[in-house]
Amino acid sequence: YLNSDDILFPGSLEKVNKVFLENPNIDVIYGNGIWIDENDKIIHKRLNLPFHYNTWFYGMADPFQPEVFYRRRVLEKAGYLDESFFMMMDREWWIRMAKSGCKFMYVNEDLAALRKYGETKTAKYQKINNEERWRLHDKYWEGFKFNNSTLHKIHWKILNYYYRAFRQIR
Repeated sequence: YLNSDDILFPGSLEKVNKVFLENPNIDVIYGNGIWIDENDKIIHKRLNLPFHYNTWFYGMADPFQPEVFYRRRVLEKAGYLDESFFMMMDREWWIRMAKSGCKFMYVNEDLAALRKYGETKTAKYQKINNEERWRLHDKYWEGFKFNNSTLHKIHWKILNYYYRAFRQIR
């Protein structure tokens, strides 16, 4: 899906279709992240990496929503978006896709751009975004978890730094 102010780059759908045709076992394809302003000026380009669950979950290194494409069978495997999430619905869905066995493939292409300016949902609702991030982590957290919320947040922050560094050296 594509948000109303985000854009697909020319030829993106053809590229995605070709990758899907050449890789019938792949369920989800994603490319690189580009932020643009309200005048289409590039603010930031981010190269993604091949899928690694812990880097996505703990390192917050998932792609931008408009550059993710999926097959219809993903809906059968992982279900639909969880609309109880206002800001993190895409990230929650991708985690659920991974946990349900969907296969991800990164293509080193700029497929779409996400708008970033003061009136976007991301900019206006940062507090909700942060709250939902913790709700998402509580829902899917695996392994050791501190009962003390402060210690748990410190633990998560350490994992976040570790997987962000891991992403850089990969």
